[in-house]
Amino acid sequence: MNKAIAQDDRGVGTQRVKVLALWTCVGLALMSCESGSSVAAPVDADPTKEFTNSIGMELIYLSAGYYVSRYETTQRQFAEIMGYNPSFYADPNHPVENVLAAEATEFCVRLTERERRDGKLPEGFAYALPTFKQYLQYRGDAPVSGSVSPYGGNRKWREEQSAPVGSGERNRLGLYDIVGNIQEFTADVDKGGGRLVTGGSFASHLKDPYEYPEIEMALRGADGRGFNLGFRCVLIRTIDPQWLATDDGALHKAAIIGDVDAAKAALDRGEAANDRNRWGDPAVNLAIRHGHLEFAGLLIDAKADLDVSSAHGLSPLLLAVEARDANAVAFLTERGARVNQRSKNGWLPLQAAVENRMAGTAELLIRQGADVNARGADGWTPLLAAIDTGREDLVRMLLDAGADINLCGGVSSDWSPLSRAKSKNRRKIAELLRRKGARE
Repeated sequence: MNKAIAQDDRGVGTQRVKVLALWTCVGLALMSCESGSSVAAPVDADPTKEFTNSIGMELIYLSAGYYVSRYETTQRQFAEIMGYNPSFYADPNHPVENVLAAEATEFCVRLTERERRDGKLPEGFAYALPTFKQYLQYRGDAPVSGSVSPYGGNRKWREEQSAPVGSGERNRLGLYDIVGNIQEFTADVDKGGGRLVTGGSFASHLKDPYEYPEIEMALRGADGRGFNLGFRCVLIRTIDPQWLATDDGALHKAAIIGDVDAAKAALDRGEAANDRNRWGDPAVNLAIRHGHLEFAGLLIDAKADLDVSSAHGLSPLLLAVEARDANAVAFLTERGARVNQRSKNGWLPLQAAVENRMAGTAELLIRQGADVNARGADGWTPLLAAIDTGREDLVRMLLDAGADINLCGGVSSDWSPLSRAKSKNRRKIAELLRRKGARE
């Protein structure tokens, strides 16, 4: 089975036009798990308003006043808009997975822009990730049986990968895979600042209450990628942003959607650039996580601390690297972010860039003074991380920048670069290391 190779330094999160249209006013983006209930007012579908958009996404109109996609977003649809397919298990008719929440949001922005430009979008609507409240509305009577795997016996779902969209059960609204196939991002975040994820997946089991939403609506926050994690789109009405100016914590809400005017108003009212939200995230970290560089620049000009950690212990620079946002990395280093600042767990930006196969970003960090021999939290050096990726260009870059060819690493510092290359069967890299004088 072929694994899709993610695009290097793809720059997701480049400053966009304001995307206020990407969230509904009710339950916007900061709803905690505690505020959710597994009971939602019933909604109905209006078949007379259904339509298929320019990329083949079938959209169902609900009585709550918005559209929802009949199926999870496919790899073909994602690649058509974004230009790459990050999925671990590549198949154009399967749901896209292994995506970041920032990439899913960017997909919505680009799809909205394209269809508005081509005159194919209903007046006053924009694509978005659903809120948790919306998920509860359209989940309806979606059955878990037949959507996720039971323990033992014959399995409809192969546990090792997703199925084509529409393979699961259909609910009364005509929506498929609501609680199965893959888990889906929402627009909301949890207490730690990660995106709330809903539903079950091909890796879920009927007896697992954490993944079994009919038993317990358990949600988790996700910042990274997952081979069973993707999204579906809703099409919602645009909103009046004035609600931001009257709500507590407006600066942090504005950071998520990149509303610079709302941020200026919040700062003028006395909100401080370094204030944290109730989950411990500074606004600048939220702006970087969601790709709003102009917004982040405003906060930096207002004396926001670039070395401050998020609720997960990551600096803005590390958040940008983990989001594979090369533009944000360049922006932050230009504004003075420390390239050798560790996370609370000891993680370093250069190691993260190498592990994410971001050659351009790694080169930028090295030019800005990143220590090519610094060990990460796991004892791994950037050179060892490059060897694990199999990318000879990364290995050469680090050696040319002064990486110690014989510096051992790992939890017990028992791996030399050459021994690691041999163990991973990286023959070309092992030969390169030998020619450069590496020892066992």
